[in-house]
Amino acid sequence: LAQLEGQRLQTLAEYDDLHLGWIIAGYVFALLGGFFGILTGYLVYTSKKTLPNGAVMYAYTPERRAQAKNILILGIIVLVLAGTYRIFANG
Repeated sequence: LAQLEGQRLQTLAEYDDLHLGWIIAGYVFALLGGFFGILTGYLVYTSKKTLPNGAVMYAYTPERRAQAKNILILGIIVLVLAGTYRIFANG
């Protein structure tokens, strides 16, 4: 029983699979206006899961989290640049 519990815990401790399409969509959203890119990047970067033993771990691989961080930063930059352009283009 302890062995089965250990195997189950090991299975649950594996990273979730994030399809490459979500990463590509995040980059596209970030470049098109920022907000949805920021949201996508933030959710992927900060997603965690709690295991039955109480341990908390990130849900996605470090590589996917790094890409999500890039999406988040890119989205913020595009949003700030777009807002700045709108302010100064009308003045």
